[in-house]
Amino acid sequence: MEIILFFAEKLYAIHFEDESDNEWQKLNEAWTDVELLEAFFEEHRYDLGYFGRISVVEAVIETLDDADDLFEYIQELANDRGGLDHAFKNLDNNEYRAIELSKKKAKGLRRKSWLRIYAIKIDTDIFLITGGAIKLTNRMEEREHTKRELAKLQQCKSFLEENGIVDEDTFRELGIRIKT
Repeated sequence: MEIILFFAEKLYAIHFEDESDNEWQKLNEAWTDVELLEAFFEEHRYDLGYFGRISVVEAVIETLDDADDLFEYIQELANDRGGLDHAFKNLDNNEYRAIELSKKKAKGLRRKSWLRIYAIKIDTDIFLITGGAIKLTNRMEEREHTKRELAKLQQCKSFLEENGIVDEDTFRELGIRIKT
C-alpha cells in the first residue's frame, strides 16, 4: 500500500500494490468509461428503480456529467482553507462528533446522486482517498461492490493506525510519494 499526493498537499490517494493506478485515477477512469458504465448499469438495472424511471443510457450520461462536476468541485475546494470539509461528510449519517481518522464520503452534485468518493480524514483539509462507488442502494452492505469499498476504508484506517498516523504531523512523517 502506497500513499500518493495528487493535489495541493491536501488530497492523497491510496495505491494498492495489486493495482495499476491509485484510487483517484481509477475513479476518474471508471466514471468516464462509457462501456464500463453501460455494463455496470445493465447489471444493476433493478437498483436504478430507486431513482425513478431512468434508462441505462440516461444513467450513463448523468454519471459522466456528475463525475466531471464532482472531480472539479473537490479540486476547487482543495484550494480553499477548510474547503474540503464542505465536500466530505461523515460516512455514517448518524455520526455527529469528531473522530480521529474518521471515514468520510463525498457525494456527486446532482440532487439524487449515486456517486460516492470515500476517504479518511487525516486532519483539517487533509484527506486520503480510499476509493469510490456508484451507490444505488440504501446501505453499502447490500451490494458486493460497495462492501468492497467499506473494506478498503477499514483497511486504510487500520494501516494508518498501525503506523501511528493520527494527524497531519504524523502523516507527513510517514513519507509520502509525490505523484509526478
